[in-house]
Amino acid sequence: MKISQAPSEVLPSSCTKEVSTAQWAAYSLPLCEIKLTLNDFVTSMVILDQGSQITAICADIAHTCSVHINMKHRIEMEGANGDKSWTLGCADDLQVTIGNLSFTMHVHIVQTESAPFHLILGCPFYSLLLCKIEDHPDGSVSITLHDPTDFTCSFTINTST
Repeated sequence: MKISQAPSEVLPSSCTKEVSTAQWAAYSLPLCEIKLTLNDFVTSMVILDQGSQITAICADIAHTCSVHINMKHRIEMEGANGDKSWTLGCADDLQVTIGNLSFTMHVHIVQTESAPFHLILGCPFYSLLLCKIEDHPDGSVSITLHDPTDFTCSFTINTST
């Protein structure tokens, strides 16, 4: 695609910075992580991933947290590399606590050996808590979560790089 205008003419008039002083994209940034509690067991940092269609936990962590696995809710997953595998089942209505906010959600159980994470919070998490993500120039992220029983109640978690 050919752009006929100079970059400064394409920017809105409120953007008066010279192109040479613009913020440059980072080569990479760390994944967003938060701490939470599952079934009264404190977990290590868990990954927030808006690109994951499911929320998933490794089988060994699920076992440690005394999670009941409903084997009737198995799904086939496809990883970013194209590999496919089946979940072991789903933990229905798993008790989750972040700070003072408690709620339940369904979490799929995956083989520990095949997962590069302990727990990943995907799209169902973002949808349930009406998450709002705000990226900051230093690479940190603010995540606003809403109480699913009262959406007027919310709080913000700040991550750092």
